[in-house]
Amino acid sequence: MIGGWIADTLLSKGLSVTTVRKIMQSIGFLGPAFFLTHLSHVKAPALAVLCMACNQGSDAFSVWPLLQSPRHWAPICCQLSLSLSYTKSNIASLVIPSYEYNLFVKVISQNMK
Repeated sequence: MIGGWIADTLLSKGLSVTTVRKIMQSIGFLGPAFFLTHLSHVKAPALAVLCMACNQGSDAFSVWPLLQSPRHWAPICCQLSLSLSYTKSNIASLVIPSYEYNLFVKVISQNMK
């Protein structure tokens, strides 16, 4: 929500859509890199959780331009393109954990023998 508010504020001040996207993408990619780099130097568990939360929060800044893009490059079929991309991500989120679970169970059962 904060990323969207910042982006809308920048757009209302007259910055171009391309410039705002570049700023948001930079925050979204450099923020997690910063927090994950500092995570290795943190000793307290609470600070580690704070670094991981800030990592996820700054990663969300890169989502805004990605979700807005179909409206600009494919306004006629925007709903279809977003539906397909969401379907793809949902299928991956269903298939990958079950695959990892089965792989984990195999490894554990082989090590138990």
